[in-house]
Amino acid sequence: MVSPGPRPMPLTHHHCSYSECFPLYTILTVRHEVSASSSSSTSTRGVLLKIFDEVLLVDVLDSGDAAHLDLMKRPDLGVTFTKLHCWTLTHYSKCVFMDADTLVVQNIDELFDREELSAAPDPGWPDCFNSGVFVFRPSNETYSKLLQYCAEHGSFDGTC
Repeated sequence: MVSPGPRPMPLTHHHCSYSECFPLYTILTVRHEVSASSSSSTSTRGVLLKIFDEVLLVDVLDSGDAAHLDLMKRPDLGVTFTKLHCWTLTHYSKCVFMDADTLVVQNIDELFDREELSAAPDPGWPDCFNSGVFVFRPSNETYSKLLQYCAEHGSFDGTC
């Protein structure tokens, strides 16, 4: 499973209670003003490695579309597609992405039996899915295509 940092505790607290304990992976964003080798990043990574099997340091992917995000009063969504980095986890054949604030309340192993791209519909946007939990197959080709699509087309809501 993949979870973006820095708030991974709700997910990890319940993880092994509701699955066969698949490897737990987190994505830790590194802001441009803080290098991956800084004491802050090193300290955070050390704490996360006590909880997660692996920690991936990535750059933030920001949509740069403040106008749309301001209209929705959700400026926090500008970095939502930072989660696209999960497609680079090509040493796994299939993954389940879960936002860090996901609270697991029942066994989730069956998610690994689902096809890519399985996700719940977003109730606010009927043609979209909720990207808080989804099943995917890591692929560098898919990752490149997603980044290219976001760069060329953007998104109606500023999140790609």
